[in-house]
Amino acid sequence: MAVLSVETKKIPELAATLDLVDNDMIIVELANGGTRKMTYGDFITTIKASLEYPEEAVLSMADVVDVQTDDGTKVPAAKLVYDMHQIDVVMRREMDCLNGIREKGNLIDVDTLMGYVRAGEHHKYAIGDYFEDNGVQWAVVARNWYPAWAFGDGVARPEHIVCMPVDFLATSYQFNTTNDNTGGYAASLMPANMETEYGKLGSSVKAYCRQTRIYENNKGAWAAAMRSMRLPTIVEVTGNQSWANEGYSGGVCSQLPLCQNSLFRIRSTWYWCLDPSSASTTSFCSVYFNGPSNHITASTSGRVRPLIVLA
Repeated sequence: MAVLSVETKKIPELAATLDLVDNDMIIVELANGGTRKMTYGDFITTIKASLEYPEEAVLSMADVVDVQTDDGTKVPAAKLVYDMHQIDVVMRREMDCLNGIREKGNLIDVDTLMGYVRAGEHHKYAIGDYFEDNGVQWAVVARNWYPAWAFGDGVARPEHIVCMPVDFLATSYQFNTTNDNTGGYAASLMPANMETEYGKLGSSVKAYCRQTRIYENNKGAWAAAMRSMRLPTIVEVTGNQSWANEGYSGGVCSQLPLCQNSLFRIRSTWYWCLDPSSASTTSFCSVYFNGPSNHITASTSGRVRPLIVLA
């Protein structure tokens, strides 16, 4: 068996020196004395999952004593070092974004990004990474965020990401021509406004877009609707109901990961959210310029940072 000294190579060079690929079968020697045979690709994916969700881990680095190829013709050690390094690079970039150390992640071509998503290779991109489309930077704000029901009845949940503009879209919009929030989101001008913005997406991005079901806040009630593009709920952005009707904010009532640091909510002006205000008959919810929730009268023109789902 040929021997490769890791010390003689820089980590980024290691991958090019070996022909170990995802489909190669390896034997993992475990700390408990057992072994497990699996593909190298599955091994890397399993280890990545254990780093993200240690409480659900079926196999972690602490369980592994040794890794060898099943035919003894290839040397996995250096490739393993390289792939663990790549995972670490992405995880560090993601943590920097989530903690507000970085203003955004890396620019990734949308086809490359969606290749990772569709293959379930979520360790190859980070929340905070972004792609560009017609001058707009769309950041990944969550991955595999929605349950199966969000994609329609009887539809299996696909591997997916949720994306939001890093900054505002160019056009400002009203919810209504008068200061009235009767009927909430569905009865307002905003769904049609979002269809207008959806039409501006490039064909390469539209090819990945999926309609998702949202339980829309319709002023003291809710109704399900399938949307290609929509405003975020106030809960998704700020993490609390704030000015919205309690219990009527989207169905998926938790905060988007990238919005949990106020850096990614704060912009130079305020912007709209989906929910009508429960405190008045005239206003809809918004995110104030310095990050907290607010509510603004429906006829006011405001900026938007909508969500799209790619799968």
